[in-house]
Amino acid sequence: MKVYEFFCLTYKVFYIISKDFIFRSKLNELSLEIIDLEVIMDFIKDNDIYFIRLEKDEDLFSTLEEFAAEEKLLSAHISGIGALKDVELGFYHLDKKHYDRKVFPDEAELLSLDGNLCVFENKPFFHIHTVLGGADFNCYGGHLFSAKVAVTCEINLRPFNREITRIHNCDIGLNLLKLN
Repeated sequence: MKVYEFFCLTYKVFYIISKDFIFRSKLNELSLEIIDLEVIMDFIKDNDIYFIRLEKDEDLFSTLEEFAAEEKLLSAHISGIGALKDVELGFYHLDKKHYDRKVFPDEAELLSLDGNLCVFENKPFFHIHTVLGGADFNCYGGHLFSAKVAVTCEINLRPFNREITRIHNCDIGLNLLKLN
């Protein structure tokens, strides 16, 4: 990789920019060795709306949660397309108050990602549902628990100008949005 720029934004985080990738690396404070080299997402902001591109192999939830925290977002609507892998989906059974979970390790087209961002336990929390398309052209979907980006993931994030939180509902068995 040919490095075009190498600079320090803060005293602990270095960014390396090449022709094709942006890498972020945290420094070990004692030995100053570069550790945790990882590809990071990119975004643009137009007024209050974000258009985000996640890179191959990024963890969808941790990347989005870190982004929301850095941008100080309190609530938003999220939608997206792309391709995912190592996907864990769930189906909620209200009568049992229990999710059935299934992992899909193979790459799949992300046909639809739709959800919201709120604050839960003082941290950004994404509630996302998704529909995926497999290589056999069959579709499957559900509540998204986890996923990694297989190729790319293109996200549209539309923030709201107020904090929205979640509170546990005993009848449903889930943490539901608290809108007032």
